[in-house]
Amino acid sequence: MYHLLGRPLSDAHRRHRFAEAFCSPLLIGLNREREVLYRRIEARVETQLAKGLVQETRHLLEKGYGRHLGAMKGLGYRQMAGYLAGDYDYEEAVRRLKRDTRHFAKRQLTWFRKEPEITWLSIGEHETSEQVAVRMMDCVTRFLSHLTTRSDSDAAVSRLAATKSAAR
Repeated sequence: MYHLLGRPLSDAHRRHRFAEAFCSPLLIGLNREREVLYRRIEARVETQLAKGLVQETRHLLEKGYGRHLGAMKGLGYRQMAGYLAGDYDYEEAVRRLKRDTRHFAKRQLTWFRKEPEITWLSIGEHETSEQVAVRMMDCVTRFLSHLTTRSDSDAAVSRLAATKSAAR
């Protein structure tokens, strides 16, 4: 924005006061095949358990953080607190945690798919985070180059200039 406007973005925000959007944001969504996502969720839960999720939950409960608190209702704590309270056995707690995490991931995807402006990138099963980052930066580069060549960018600069004049 600095190169486009010739001044810091914070200056544009201060002068513009967000009365209207002067450019569209770039929204990037990352998506995996459902089977791969679910395998990764299962592995993540197993890692959390191996790293002491049950012990951490027990410690928090012992310190007085009750199950009624919002933070204790989060994924992991809720299921392990139920196990520690004797509501169900360990295997059931793990099953619930994996299920609830899958459901949470599905709700997130449903929510974000309603956003028409998101550029979705499908992530391959063996694609590294570095490879994904390169693909994301390609999207950013294309977006910025498109933004600077669009006639809308000229209109946006004009609107900002008008806002600046009106603010004086």
